[in-house]
Amino acid sequence: MPTPLCLLGGAGTEDRAVHGHDRDRFVEIGSLSKVFTGTVLTQLAKEGVVGLDTPLEDCLEEVPAGTGITLRHLAEHTSGLPRLPVGPAGPPGDPYATFTEQALRASLRELDRVATGPLGKEEYSNLGYAVLGHALTTVTGCSYQQLVDRHVLLPLGLEAGAVTALPPAEQRLVPRGLFGRPRPLWTLTGPILPAGGLWSTCRTLSQVVTGLLVERRLGPPAPSWQRSSPITWHNGATRGSSVVAAAHDDGRWIVLHRLGAAAAPTVSPGKPSWRLPRRTAAPEDHHNERDTGSVVRITWFAWLARHADEYGYSDGPLRATIGTVAVLVTAALLWFALHRHRPAAMAAAALTCALGIGWLAFH
Repeated sequence: MPTPLCLLGGAGTEDRAVHGHDRDRFVEIGSLSKVFTGTVLTQLAKEGVVGLDTPLEDCLEEVPAGTGITLRHLAEHTSGLPRLPVGPAGPPGDPYATFTEQALRASLRELDRVATGPLGKEEYSNLGYAVLGHALTTVTGCSYQQLVDRHVLLPLGLEAGAVTALPPAEQRLVPRGLFGRPRPLWTLTGPILPAGGLWSTCRTLSQVVTGLLVERRLGPPAPSWQRSSPITWHNGATRGSSVVAAAHDDGRWIVLHRLGAAAAPTVSPGKPSWRLPRRTAAPEDHHNERDTGSVVRITWFAWLARHADEYGYSDGPLRATIGTVAVLVTAALLWFALHRHRPAAMAAAALTCALGIGWLAFH
């Protein structure tokens, strides 16, 4: 099944939305939400509401004295806080479901123990941005949505709610499964929202990127943005979406969003080409995964060739069960080997099941 993809950009980029994507429907933007949180911080600092170097304990009474953590540390991922929230883990399909307001406050009360990394050393932290968002809403007495509206969207000439955690259901574009049913999404509307819970249309996101990075209408980019000279960028990924937004120092810019596997894209828009760094496994890790998969498949098929004659439905319940499991494992291995070409993967898995069950039944 082709991956729905939307690409928007400046000079040298051919805008397109393909395979069912729609630039005017809301999509998850994952960690690109951090850019909005960081921009709110810099705008509040301009107004004198807080300072970038305001100690966190001055904003939140739950925080123990003496942690040394400032709002700048949180925005720059140098607070020493871990990547993910502490406490009971959520279910595998929804890792942030258990990160509630109560869980956040519990972490704040023990922040001196939760912060395990050295202060000042960069360590990407979703928890840090959850804490930063909570600090900003507490200091201002405003909801997170109100802060985004007032300090990012409206100053850029966009409507309030154009980027939001709760877009209308009928305007959302979500990944769908094999039979067209919406796939489950992560719970990102709780305290984790400032770190990764916003939705936007790609068209709106392109206006935000040009306003913040190209025209710089709100001043220098917030510390949330990543900088790999000559590119300023940020990406984001959820269970069902991935996105990257970037601008080159020469004024070129790009927004790329796709529905499906949560992997950050690598972009090369126009000429001269430019590539975006990403916070994912190194290329050699992917090669190792493919090599390992090949070894597993070869070993399995070698075993199957040697022992296929030993199993059938007439050989008793135990051998019949082992034979059925072997058929299903074989089908699964073929599926994973061909999963990038879903029709072929489905056909191979279905044919394997049919032939395997037939073998067991008549052997």
